[in-house]
Amino acid sequence: MDNALLCTGFHRSATSVTTNYLYNAGLRIGSNLMPGGISNPKGHFEDIDLVSLHDSQLKFSGTNWQYHDEVLLKTEPNFLENYVKRRFEADRIWGVKDPRACLFLDEWDKALGENGSYLFVIRHWSSCIESLLHRHSREFAYDLDNKAVSSNLLDFWRDPTLAAKMWLSYNKRILSFTKKNPQKVIIVSQRALFNGAPIIEKINNKFGLTLNNEVKSPFDLTLLRDESNQEIFETLSISLKSQLDAVWLELLALADFSAEDEHPKIYFHPPLESSLFKEYQTALSTVKVTTTSLTEQTTINESEVWLDVLNTIKVDTELVVYLDAATKKDIATDKHLTLLSIIDTKFPTSAVVQLSAAKLLLKLEAYSLALARFKTALSLGVYFPYVDMMIAQCYQALPGHRLEAEFFYNKALKANPKNVSFYIHFARFLSQNSENTRAIAIINQSFEVCGQQPNNIIALCELLEKENRLPEAIDALEKLKNTGDNRGVAFLARLKLQTQYQNGIADYNEITREKIKDKDKLIWLAKVGNQLNIASAENDFISRCVKHWKLLE
Repeated sequence: MDNALLCTGFHRSATSVTTNYLYNAGLRIGSNLMPGGISNPKGHFEDIDLVSLHDSQLKFSGTNWQYHDEVLLKTEPNFLENYVKRRFEADRIWGVKDPRACLFLDEWDKALGENGSYLFVIRHWSSCIESLLHRHSREFAYDLDNKAVSSNLLDFWRDPTLAAKMWLSYNKRILSFTKKNPQKVIIVSQRALFNGAPIIEKINNKFGLTLNNEVKSPFDLTLLRDESNQEIFETLSISLKSQLDAVWLELLALADFSAEDEHPKIYFHPPLESSLFKEYQTALSTVKVTTTSLTEQTTINESEVWLDVLNTIKVDTELVVYLDAATKKDIATDKHLTLLSIIDTKFPTSAVVQLSAAKLLLKLEAYSLALARFKTALSLGVYFPYVDMMIAQCYQALPGHRLEAEFFYNKALKANPKNVSFYIHFARFLSQNSENTRAIAIINQSFEVCGQQPNNIIALCELLEKENRLPEAIDALEKLKNTGDNRGVAFLARLKLQTQYQNGIADYNEITREKIKDKDKLIWLAKVGNQLNIASAENDFISRCVKHWKLLE
């Protein structure tokens, strides 16, 4: 019998390592997986196509992965149908993981019907919040980018209740679904997994699968951060904590596996050193305070301004420069047709304008519109081999057009066999469609025709990673690094995190130290602090950043 196993749970609940376990036990979980990183050394084990699909539905409702029931979730009809069909065509038994799936459980149940099984991983709300704050404060502290001020990730400190409300929204749906469909569900707590819960055996017995029960468990207690900062509890209202506790206790009561002790473990931030606090205050006094609210800053009608400028351009070559320089933030999704209307009114027969419009639409991920414009440009007499490659990318992104995509990738390579990027894009397309062996052959072909270059070496290593041939990938990236080219060093550190964790951490820290060594940490901290209006949240953010920096010393 066909069966799809959906593994999900709130963010930072150990769904990644759980899916890693399922993968090692023989479950097919997709061919286009999100790579790992410092927060998930072994990988996220998320199918990028599915994550994008979930994100598009959240965007459809005007929200994102930080959803906390602030809006009513809407979905496009049967949005999972093509994805599920494609996965069942590839494998009769398969699995998938994405925390966002918690928000669409009824839609998944409709799409899978009796062929669906569900593994929910639960974790105490305080530990999830702690892990989110730890992860994102590290991302900020190890980047020191001014974009941090406008990042929605800073919302975890602008509104210290956000993560808690998110946890409720996700886990209420798990609870409701489990009560309605107990025969389809297994619930396991994070601590139970790290304590050796026989989850593979349970899955096989309840869902009729034949996963390898003897596979080595990837759960590593040395990588588990299981303490929560006391301020998390002090920030939340009694009412909100009561709701969180009630849902948690109900989930534990339904769990197939839980630990003997599921109580939160608490730690305290040490007080900020007085000297640091004074330096921070001095930095605050030197940073210009922005009076415009963040929402106003980020929702100013940038698309209207961009289109107004476009309307003033009268020479097609100037318009081409303007279109080629545009970014996603310049033109909103609901303005794409307005953009095309202006172009068709001003330069309906300019091949170079139509081509630039097509490239911009591809950049904006408006694939159907981009494809039509590429065809218009071709009909007007413009052609370059990269046009075939971009047409292939459009077909690749559109469901049901795999053959067309492959045709145009081959056409581009035939027209210009010396372009190494054509080989790389084609190989990634093949790998995305579970043809990793062919993809590796294409990259090897690029070596023969174009020689070994940093870009195709890195592309080969990406494919080797998918094949779990990590030593080969590490060796190739080490050789690249020894030539003095640093384009693969971050990738190398990520691979080492999977196989040589301590060496990977050392490389990651060295890269980070080099990245932030000449930046003024306190000025950056003051710019971010100006966005935080709650004392406890400001203190938490500063404390976490300082702690991250000390780890690099």
